[in-house]
Amino acid sequence: MSQGFERLTVDVLSDGEFRLDGGAMFGMVPRERWEQFCPPDERHRIRLATHGLLVRGPGFVLVLEPGIGGTVDRDAFALTKEPSLEASLSGFGVAPKDVTHVLYTHLHFDHAGGGDRFPGARHLVQDLEWRTAQRPSVLHSRSYREEDRLPEARVTLLSGETEPLPGVRVRPTGGHSAGHQVVILEDAALFWGDLFPTRHHLSPARVMAYDLDPLVVAERKAGLLRESAERGWLNYLYHELDPRPFRLDADRGRYSIAD
Repeated sequence: MSQGFERLTVDVLSDGEFRLDGGAMFGMVPRERWEQFCPPDERHRIRLATHGLLVRGPGFVLVLEPGIGGTVDRDAFALTKEPSLEASLSGFGVAPKDVTHVLYTHLHFDHAGGGDRFPGARHLVQDLEWRTAQRPSVLHSRSYREEDRLPEARVTLLSGETEPLPGVRVRPTGGHSAGHQVVILEDAALFWGDLFPTRHHLSPARVMAYDLDPLVVAERKAGLLRESAERGWLNYLYHELDPRPFRLDADRGRYSIAD
């Protein structure tokens, strides 16, 4: 499933699956609608993936989103590590010690909890997201966990839209969290983070109860959907169960996933 671009090779990683409340994942979408395509378990939770990326470029080996980590309550989140991120990396001939950089869309536990598996890497985070994680609001204190915090000496803070590595560009969006960012790879692919978590969140109006500012999520998603369709980008979704990237078709402002 490797994607080869001009300077980058991109592979999809996995750190297993977990479950979150379906109502929280779909916000104002009624349960009678979302349960048709995301059937919940007896505790009202739906299946979610943790599909980060392995990006290899000139002089670097990057993990984009290091996964959920191993210290969360496995029963509460129905966490399974099949495969684990380490096993997933091994399938591409990469060990944790080989990873030179780790990049985060944001620092919520299900995206950033696995960062400690890469002790020799530089960790790339938006400055605003880093500061937010140090003193989270009461609404997000459970999303930014003390045990997931990285030593500051290993962190490189990013400021706004920038290209921290050749062919790897970050663009702040806010919305889901204060410092949330998406990642654009060689003007050919887009990693959405939690702005567009699964295929069932394609509509800009489908936002999560977890989103700090749902209106900002809807506006930023609409703009990026348009840009992705116009540029023919591949789209990678972190929480989507199907790991395959896809392109978008556009028809008078409405978008669909291309076959």
